[in-house]
Amino acid sequence: MERGCKKHFCLVLVKPSHYDDDGYVIQWLRSPIPSTSLAALYGLAQDCAERRVLGPDVEIDVHAFDETNTRIRCDSLAAMIHAAGAGMVMLVGVQSNQFPRALDLATTLRKRDIPVAIGGFHVSGTLSMLDGADPDLQRATAMGVSLFAGEAEGRLERVLQDADAGALAPLYNFMDDLPGIEGTPIPLLAAETVRRTAGGVTSFDAGRGCPYQCSFCTIINVQGRKSRHRSPADIEKIVRLNYAEGMRSFFITDDNFARNKDWERILDRLIHLREAEKLEIGFIIQVDTLCHKLRNFIEKCARAGVRRVFIGLENINPDNLLGEGSIDFEKMHPLECGFLRRKSRRDRRPGFPIEPAWRFYPKYLTETAVNQVRWIWLYLRLRRLYLRIKHDPERLRYTDFAMAAVAHDEAETRALFGTAAAQAYLTQEHRLAKIREGQVA
Repeated sequence: MERGCKKHFCLVLVKPSHYDDDGYVIQWLRSPIPSTSLAALYGLAQDCAERRVLGPDVEIDVHAFDETNTRIRCDSLAAMIHAAGAGMVMLVGVQSNQFPRALDLATTLRKRDIPVAIGGFHVSGTLSMLDGADPDLQRATAMGVSLFAGEAEGRLERVLQDADAGALAPLYNFMDDLPGIEGTPIPLLAAETVRRTAGGVTSFDAGRGCPYQCSFCTIINVQGRKSRHRSPADIEKIVRLNYAEGMRSFFITDDNFARNKDWERILDRLIHLREAEKLEIGFIIQVDTLCHKLRNFIEKCARAGVRRVFIGLENINPDNLLGEGSIDFEKMHPLECGFLRRKSRRDRRPGFPIEPAWRFYPKYLTETAVNQVRWIWLYLRLRRLYLRIKHDPERLRYTDFAMAAVAHDEAETRALFGTAAAQAYLTQEHRLAKIREGQVA
């Protein structure tokens, strides 16, 4: 049927980036990590469109954008929605450092009478931990932005129906009712969106929530302390459907995949896809330092195609992060650093002046060239080191201080603990230990 024969509702999903110290939006030609929140919401939105949740005569057109690799033009988004005759923008997966940028996008869109909702870790965490006491949330509500706390499985259609009726609620709070995720619509992104990430990686979560209560973790305050999982059949479906769309690399974003109760059954399914059906798939996972003690875990991960692993460590010396190459070159966290920084002259944080073209472009081009030379030099240096180690006949017998057993007096005798940050950490830990032992009031 022709477009004009039915009513259309335009749903735009945007994963905001954040500002650098100079007020420019952080964007890359290829961004580092795909957004699981964006993939999850896109899959849920497509399911709502297929089920015609706004009525049999309403087509829901879903568009997804990740600002870390795509310039967001609010005028274009508003034009898309006005052309459809109805719609809204959802700013999804917004973390605390991204909330100022989300607010600025929302401000521009609200001036054009576009309905806007903001969800993600900042909204959910603030409501969970601070009971919503945050000036930025109040500012968003005051300008007519709807806030969404919790997870959208089984709830997105209500938001869409309210938006279509022109009756969005100021707050949708589902923090006390986190849904099960087994059998729910799968995370999915369009192939053109995935290709804008380094390595063409897409992402999904096999589970949410964690029973542990690590002091440094905020995940449990947002996703809860009860583990919720997708079934092995769900995971196979996710991989198959994404594979059919041309995706070959996957980031399983569970904070600790090794503690998923179904890890072995999931890996067995992935092994079958690789070894029996010859699907060329690879995976990135996150685990803890004890995962090697799980029988067959390492071996089955290798057979399933796991090629890269993030291991969480609570570092005794926070200053170590400052030694990362990306901190020195790009002035940002390694997991935020992509390939070839992009800057748009007019996309600058309110309060910062728009630089004239004659100043902005020479400076930007010079910074880009210098950083690329530094990255190439670093790569060549590490490549030489890798080859030297690879061809060293004694490499398997190597040992050093970092691999030695921990001594009881290291906190007093080792330089590792000599920094101000490490000493502050030790002082805090000693005090907490005394509190737990009842020695401090």
